[in-house]
Amino acid sequence: MKKLLFLAILFLSFNNFAADISAQLDYIKNNGQWETPVLYKADLKGGWVFVSKNKLTYLFIENAHQHKHDADHAKYIEKNGVKTLNPDYQNTSSDKIIKGHAYNTYWLNSSESVKISSEEKQKYVHNYFTGKDKSKWQSNVGIFRTINYNNLYNNIDAKLYSEATSMKTDYCIHPKGNVSDIKIQYNGIDKINIEANGQLKITTSVNSVFELKPYAYQIINNKKTAIPCTYILKNNTVSFNVSEYNKNYDLIIDPTLVF
Repeated sequence: MKKLLFLAILFLSFNNFAADISAQLDYIKNNGQWETPVLYKADLKGGWVFVSKNKLTYLFIENAHQHKHDADHAKYIEKNGVKTLNPDYQNTSSDKIIKGHAYNTYWLNSSESVKISSEEKQKYVHNYFTGKDKSKWQSNVGIFRTINYNNLYNNIDAKLYSEATSMKTDYCIHPKGNVSDIKIQYNGIDKINIEANGQLKITTSVNSVFELKPYAYQIINNKKTAIPCTYILKNNTVSFNVSEYNKNYDLIIDPTLVF
């Protein structure tokens, strides 16, 4: 009985641990297991994001549930005890192809001297032993929860992290920084538009990605003050329109990606 109770507690603890891990995005450092210029990679819902110096590349695959089960496409079916040709059978493998779509967001005119660092290193690591060339094997690859872009633009920093399963990019505009310097160009998408609720909708051939209406704020004398902020969209390039704020203090713009 005690043994069963111990196993039950262990099972529940493992589930809680797994749920805690899956609730955050892990940014895996590129130690040579992937091609340059990728610096980090994170698993997203239905895809991946590859972090580089001046851009983020997203790769999504279509939902496998969009495909019928292979049994529905069997060449022969049994009807009244007799095996007959399935009228729904298609002699093609096209219905088994899983489609993918890649696009990137590029920080236009960003600083060449940007410094990229990581923090919140996790206790677990990844190992990559692929192929026969042992010189390309990588072990004990570090995993982090936060990626920092110091001086992405002049007097502007950025931070990549997650909230639950959503990906967030905080922009910190320091005094003397200019919000209008932030320009994000979307390449490889099917469509992009600002919806009535102020959020950004990015449409690809396999899914839709939403960037929630940006939330901007300042902390002055330990008090958080919200600053009205909206997207500006022009020729697939996104920037921010921010109301008047106190330029003697940092301004944080906090959009959230939902997959």
